[in-house]
Amino acid sequence: MFGQLDSGARISNLGLEVVDVNGTDESIGGIIGKNNGDITNCYSNGSINGNWFIGGLVGYNVGYITNSYSTGTVSGDWSIGSLVGYNEGDIAKSYSTSMASGDDYVGGRLVGYNEGYIAHSVLDIETSGPVGSNRCAGLTTSEMMNPHILGLNGFANDPNWILEAGRNYPRLAWEGKPGQIIPEPDINWLEGKGTSQNPYRIDTAEQLILLGKASILWDKHYLLVTDIDLDPNFPYVDVFPQSVVPSFNGIFEGNGHKILHLIIKGGSYLGLFGFLDSKAVVSNLGLKEIDVNGMNSYVGNLVGVNYGTIINCYSTGKVNGYDYIGGLVGYQASKSCTWQSGLCCPSPRC
Repeated sequence: MFGQLDSGARISNLGLEVVDVNGTDESIGGIIGKNNGDITNCYSNGSINGNWFIGGLVGYNVGYITNSYSTGTVSGDWSIGSLVGYNEGDIAKSYSTSMASGDDYVGGRLVGYNEGYIAHSVLDIETSGPVGSNRCAGLTTSEMMNPHILGLNGFANDPNWILEAGRNYPRLAWEGKPGQIIPEPDINWLEGKGTSQNPYRIDTAEQLILLGKASILWDKHYLLVTDIDLDPNFPYVDVFPQSVVPSFNGIFEGNGHKILHLIIKGGSYLGLFGFLDSKAVVSNLGLKEIDVNGMNSYVGNLVGVNYGTIINCYSTGKVNGYDYIGGLVGYQASKSCTWQSGLCCPSPRC
């Protein structure tokens, strides 16, 4: 509808239904081709097709997107995202159920290619595919309709969102659909406060798995108090289609314990952690008999891409992928991880 929003422009409280956008070049979106402005409380539903930088809501984002969502289908060649094709801006409290398809930097990702900031946003992995590196939580369809899970991803106590629990995805309040404001989630499933003095204690597989679906907790402090077995033959555990914790920027103290029998079969940015941000620290943790298989790039047993700090950790097992593959770290993007032969990738071309 808008080819480009300039800096200072703002679009709010707008929905586009049954959109059909077909282009032969770049920066094509359900509402905006290229956004340098501010988009809030908007949605798009339809079919978006093009070449580069194609998104269900925005093709190329340099501005701000908050409280927005997209549904439908998105297709193209490179940098194809369910919500945004290429992001250099900020995205917060948004979601997508769109199916994205293409050749590269595409698939089950909120954003096809991300160089910006994404916070408290979610993706339906049953309709869109497993989440990639976009620092959003990948949820099942039922979890996308669960007020507790949505509250764990920043949607709680926000009058812009309403939810008819168990019956529909969250909708924008101005749409006038049935539903209630999403309540504040309980954190009583974790002992502790998530601080350096009183970290959250993890002693079950269920707690670790739920952490991966709770983006509001990805910057807290954690203490592993026992070995965790993620054998898919056990109750509440399965073969993971994505990283257990897609993104992390907190402190994870392994305390000399191990995580066992983790099996992942997915696309890219795979490992126990998909992405460690610059403030993340993972220490004193062992991974044993791990099996991580990626169809694409950035695959490691501990982490796919590391911008953080890794101390006194090891892994044993198998790892497979297309590019940037490591037994511990797939792609080492900072100097925080002390390099040892065979553990970390010290350059993009190793």
